[in-house]
Amino acid sequence: MALNGTMDDYLQFVYEGYLGASSCGGTDVARHPGLIRELADLAGIEAPQRMLVVTGSKGKGSVSALAAAALSGAGQRCGLVTSPHLIHLTERIRVDGRAIGDTEFREIVEDLEPLIRRYAATLPSGVYLGPSGLYLLFALRYFQQMGIDTAVVEAGRGGLLDESTRFGHSVAAITTVRLEHPAELGPELEDIARHKAGAIPLRGHAFCAHQEPSALAILRDRAAAVGATLLVEGEGFLGEARPSEVAISTPGAEGTRRMPFRPAGLYQASNAALALAAAEQLLGQAIERPLWAELQLPGRLQQISASPDVIVDGAIVRASAEAAVRFAKARGRSPIVAVIGVPVDKDYRGVISVAGAAAGHIIVTRTATARLSYPEDALAYAASFVSSSSAPTLAEALREAEALAGAAGLVLVLGTQSLVAEALRHYSVDPRHIY
Repeated sequence: MALNGTMDDYLQFVYEGYLGASSCGGTDVARHPGLIRELADLAGIEAPQRMLVVTGSKGKGSVSALAAAALSGAGQRCGLVTSPHLIHLTERIRVDGRAIGDTEFREIVEDLEPLIRRYAATLPSGVYLGPSGLYLLFALRYFQQMGIDTAVVEAGRGGLLDESTRFGHSVAAITTVRLEHPAELGPELEDIARHKAGAIPLRGHAFCAHQEPSALAILRDRAAAVGATLLVEGEGFLGEARPSEVAISTPGAEGTRRMPFRPAGLYQASNAALALAAAEQLLGQAIERPLWAELQLPGRLQQISASPDVIVDGAIVRASAEAAVRFAKARGRSPIVAVIGVPVDKDYRGVISVAGAAAGHIIVTRTATARLSYPEDALAYAASFVSSSSAPTLAEALREAEALAGAAGLVLVLGTQSLVAEALRHYSVDPRHIY
């Protein structure tokens, strides 16, 4: 069936193969990331000359955006591929921080659709073209059309089975590795690390954030096996947060440099150092003016309204909630009202307990996303820490939170990406342009 031009139609097209593989009993078993490279070759699509792949368990999107903003600040027209999107499909593909236009996106998808369908029809039953790989294919075509020769690509679940690692990248950045997607990547931290280590390029360079010793050992083994140079945070690069700036040392420049820095959260200094070290290696020179003062990171400690302040963060684990609460308390506003919508399969108790120690009231809510299940005991658990209530929709939760916080207070919205997206829509915040 031909595409009808709506974004929902394009989304369904991208996920056709994945959903088919799921119905056959699995996805990673039937996933062959090299297929996207074959398809790109058939379509005459070439990757940019310089490509940085970012993987890890938390902070991939931030590091990817920070690296792209650094490369743009160095005078490069830089492509950026991230996932997931919050509101618009086009958020996944950017040049110099600006999302691809709807018209350009439609033209690319419709132009490639016949080839994709013909190619998919030749694959064995259950073998499929991954959604992240198809988005990458669309991005590479766009970058080719725009004459982009430098790009940053956020990997999907890992590197070992990710399409981004099949296009000859020379530099990788690896954020902290944590237990995630155990059904797909394996039950132990070492299993997860092996997947992430797959992004370390042959005879290339890799930079990684602080890691658990067992995960770091896996990364070092992979680097040695492929003849790559691996530098670890604290050994080759370091970032320190300061008011409105970050102090960073990298192998690509002498001494510590102080740079204007808008992204919030102390942990972003670590992300910035990782991003800058990798970007400088990719470019082969020091970068003195990354565009970090202009950078917005949608849904990551982002202020989306004022009077009261409304801060939204995609926190679904305790550590992320702790960072969000520190940021909220540092703003000096009172009272703090927390709005929490964390699914049952995430660390909802950790997020609630952290918020309960700082907020004067918690409102438990959920998104309209049908595929997500929310804990039945969330309200009772929140009430064990602080005054609490529940709201059936985020819109109702936000109205109640604003009334409780008053003009001088702060509303802290914590939860899944679906909740973040609903919050951005509620306040008419457009995430398509980030710098």
